[in-house]
Amino acid sequence: MEEKIPKVSVLIPAYNAEKFIQRTIMSVLTQTYKNLEIIVLDDGSKDKTGDIVRLMQQRDARIRYYYQDNRGLSDTRNRLISLARGEFIAFIDHDDEWLDLKLEKQMLFFQKNPELGMVFADAYIRNNNKIIGRCFKERKPSKGSVFYRYLFSDNFVPLLTAILSRDILVKFMPFNTNYEVNEEFEMFLRIARDYEFDYINEPLAVYYVHGSNTIISKHRKLIDESFAILDYWIKKDPEINTRYKKSLKNRLAQIYYKKGLYYLSVHDYSQVLSAIVNSFRNKLLNIQAGKLSLKLILNSIGIRKKNNAESAICA
Repeated sequence: MEEKIPKVSVLIPAYNAEKFIQRTIMSVLTQTYKNLEIIVLDDGSKDKTGDIVRLMQQRDARIRYYYQDNRGLSDTRNRLISLARGEFIAFIDHDDEWLDLKLEKQMLFFQKNPELGMVFADAYIRNNNKIIGRCFKERKPSKGSVFYRYLFSDNFVPLLTAILSRDILVKFMPFNTNYEVNEEFEMFLRIARDYEFDYINEPLAVYYVHGSNTIISKHRKLIDESFAILDYWIKKDPEINTRYKKSLKNRLAQIYYKKGLYYLSVHDYSQVLSAIVNSFRNKLLNIQAGKLSLKLILNSIGIRKKNNAESAICA
């Protein structure tokens, strides 16, 4: 008997995406792995997003299009999952792109190890038609049981590369609508608690950087949600304050440093100072907080340099 090839449901939340949506959908349609469906949920677009997708739908029956009044990203992701028919779920936002072999390479991992909770990969970062970096150029993510390493790091699963079993995802539904930036990080943490992750060490997607999705535009919300997620797990898991106390302190120091960077960018120097103090309280030998202290001094005396915070979230 011929082995059944699992179907992958590719979920695309869209909002005012007329500039990008055709490129994004085409990058899915040209996958070498053909057993897929594309579900586009238009979250109240006011432009021609719907017209573009409906025209593409007429040419390829694998595309399904739905419209709803604006309800936000987490709610949109939840509804997309409820509409999915495939055995596996993959995510891509309306302005990003996949390389042709992405799904084929990832599905081989599940074929070898069906118990995996998730497979993800590296991704290029592109700005103004130029590749400016990779999500994992500076740091390599962990494989296997990754919950604690994941908790004490920045989100190291680029959402546009993530693929997982629909059955596993449904067990942990819904995405928490309290989160606007970190909704996938919070969800993936819960999955990592019970399942192993695997990683493909090559770029299989392209994350596009432009005005509305840079780190600066999301920085304050990202910081607040990072504190909230960490606080939740500290209360839920006593080991975090005992066995992983050093990792916790390092992570808190890092978040306070990022908080200070944000307030430096908006010239709120009292908040920068408070963030620096809290960063040092958690990690005394703290190069990041030391550099931020110097930036604060230079800014306060009128020598202002451009704040080169991380340029993009691979999300």
